[in-house]
Amino acid sequence: MLVILGCYAEKSAADWCWGLAASPVNAVVRLAVAASERLRPAGTAWLKAPVAPPDMPLPRIRREAAALLPGCRIRRLLFWRYLLVFRNDASPTGA
Repeated sequence: MLVILGCYAEKSAADWCWGLAASPVNAVVRLAVAASERLRPAGTAWLKAPVAPPDMPLPRIRREAAALLPGCRIRRLLFWRYLLVFRNDASPTGA
């Protein structure tokens, strides 16, 4: 099983509508994260992963994933994210 939680670039009207719905929730989450960072003891190391803005829209992600991972499922989520799930149900050879 392969599971990917990724971000997509907003390009379509549907993307903008989902973004509009996610914006208030995103603001609340950002405030909560900022508050928790202020409550963290001084000198506490916090690792941050390298990030880059998404550059691929969801329809292209769907096309490329379908070509590479036939039968995968992709669901649009809040916060400009998608969830890709692929199950390789092929039985091993020689078993």
